[in-house]
Amino acid sequence: MNATKAKPGQILVGVGVLTWMRFERVTDRYGSVYLMEDGTEAPAEMFFPKGKGRLVAIVLDARQSGDIGDIFRGLFPKLPNVGDRLILGEGEAFSEKTEGIKCIGVDPGDGRHSDWLDPRALYNCHESLVQLIWETI
Repeated sequence: MNATKAKPGQILVGVGVLTWMRFERVTDRYGSVYLMEDGTEAPAEMFFPKGKGRLVAIVLDARQSGDIGDIFRGLFPKLPNVGDRLILGEGEAFSEKTEGIKCIGVDPGDGRHSDWLDPRALYNCHESLVQLIWETI
């Protein structure tokens, strides 16, 4: 499946292999992700939107994650299907630089300290090639 053009109300964040920093799992925040260029560990180019919206991953190439998952929570990577549309989170977009890599995140704005993004959805597309979309809401 090829990346599609963003529709009205959507912004293309980027295309790449989806992952996140270890910090996200260790702290249970699960608040931000980044894309790697396919076939490398280099960060992929991403656009960083502002405002309220929804971060969505569309699976372009389903790949089995090599991650062991979040054992404490019983969350393990699952192989997605090509074309799966996974809502990662809703709220206020933010960007942050961690370990020299710029990540995109979503703050739900409700005061919680964990699960800013949906951990199950994250593990359903971890290390798959995805198109990240920002939908304004």
